[in-house]
Amino acid sequence: MAESMTWIEVTDTAVKIGLSGIIVAISGYALAKKNHKHEFDKEYFRRRQDVIERVSAGFENIHAFFFKLCIDYTSLVEVLLAGVPASDLERNKWHQYIQEIGEKLHEIHVLEGKLQVAGASEATQALQQYRLQATEVNDMIKLSQPTMNSHDIESVTSELFRRKDLFYGALAKAFKDV
Repeated sequence: MAESMTWIEVTDTAVKIGLSGIIVAISGYALAKKNHKHEFDKEYFRRRQDVIERVSAGFENIHAFFFKLCIDYTSLVEVLLAGVPASDLERNKWHQYIQEIGEKLHEIHVLEGKLQVAGASEATQALQQYRLQATEVNDMIKLSQPTMNSHDIESVTSELFRRKDLFYGALAKAFKDV
């Protein structure tokens, strides 16, 4: 014959079943949250690496433009300092360069924003310093009469390269930190 259960036994059984259910539920929730956070972190880092890689590629195109510009300007200055006036074709080419510089400076601003959002503040600051040097290149070629000789232009170009190297160093550090 089955004995009837007392309310204490019923309560005891309910607590044991309920408590183990609560423990399983809490454990399951904690494990799911941990796994979700891990997946979120992996996705965040993957996206951050992607941003850094895209910024690097975009910057390389910009730097190649400024380097070509400095080389072309050195040649122009040597011709102008020799007393040969610039042709209309040559002047039009430099007006086009000036417009392209504005576009490249805007592209640098966009890259700075992407780096800032990605949390790469050191790389952002290095890119800002590069942009300031690129602005000096812009100011240099806007003059109707050159105020620099080939050596001065080479110094500006060298500084542009130095700042490029600093930017890539900061970008590499940001990539490693991911």
